[in-house]
Amino acid sequence: MLSYWERETFLSADVIIVGGGITGLSTALSIKEKRGNLSVLILEKDILARGASTRNAGFACFGSPTELLEDIEIMGAEKALQLVAMRWSGLQLLRKRLTNKELGISQYGGYELLEDSLKIELSDLNNWLMPVFGQPVFQDASNKLHGFGFKGYDRMIFTPFEAQLDTGKTIDSLWRKAEMQGIRILTGSKVVGWKSTGGVVNVETLGMDESLVFKTKKLIIANNAFMSMMKPAMDIQPGRGQVFITHPISDLKFRGSFHTDRGYVYFRNVGNRVLIGGGRNKDFETEKTLKQGENQAIIRYLHGILEKRIIPGVAYKIDIKWSGIMAFGQEKYPILHWSEPDVYLAVRLGGMGMALASHIGEHVSKEIINSIES
Repeated sequence: MLSYWERETFLSADVIIVGGGITGLSTALSIKEKRGNLSVLILEKDILARGASTRNAGFACFGSPTELLEDIEIMGAEKALQLVAMRWSGLQLLRKRLTNKELGISQYGGYELLEDSLKIELSDLNNWLMPVFGQPVFQDASNKLHGFGFKGYDRMIFTPFEAQLDTGKTIDSLWRKAEMQGIRILTGSKVVGWKSTGGVVNVETLGMDESLVFKTKKLIIANNAFMSMMKPAMDIQPGRGQVFITHPISDLKFRGSFHTDRGYVYFRNVGNRVLIGGGRNKDFETEKTLKQGENQAIIRYLHGILEKRIIPGVAYKIDIKWSGIMAFGQEKYPILHWSEPDVYLAVRLGGMGMALASHIGEHVSKEIINSIES
């Protein structure tokens, strides 16, 4: 049973955002930065935003060469380039919003490791990317393969435009900035539905002890893969990613962010540790789930890559394993549109939430403000 004070103070806001990950936080900040008078409330189902935002590998990336070529094949060159521009814009906006210290950034660049059967013409790819970056993006770095200690790869491509992030520091910094802007964040608030009536959206939540109904002028859904629970008919499929990190390894030879196997496998150093993840292409069906957990077949596959190709002959021990939930569809372009006059969707980020979120936040904030003020 609510008190009068609770009902009047906590259960309404001009804008309510479902999802306290990087997309929800970025959107809330963009709204408050433009219209400080608007009240903004974030409803997050978990104690921490445990979908993908705090459970990813910490890559500030926009797509490896083979990923981009696959996007072109699926989406067409024009739409794929628009998506790259959105990712790059988002990364630039994130770096403007937070300092390097707040991001925990390491500017080592990004690499893709290739086998000889994969032929990529870097000049064609660089020319295609020129409208976004204004200069060549990718260069051959195969001469570094031996020095990094890798085996079983024939070619390595490098870009200086990618970096590493400390995911925990990034989300914590956004959370603190949101609180300083007067944005309220309620954790443990699982949204189970909503209903629009007369210019007001009633948002139904299921808490630990009771159900509550929040009221708002505009509702933003920014819970990525978990939207598939609310609207099963939508083209959103969850994709679980397996990740583990080693204990420190003495004399680790490489630094940077790396992709291989068409971007499905990724690894990086975290200090002198190795973080490796991905491999869902080895068991797509099992990994189409919203449940956190281990897939032993994929973990064995990742161990094999680590032992035979990344640090061959080097002893290591695993410190911790985890998983994160991403959202995919028939294409990688995110879902960004009004589903109802007062409900906006910003979901299905295709495993690129860290790159896209700040750009999406700017876009959605303009849509919301224009709608409120029209």
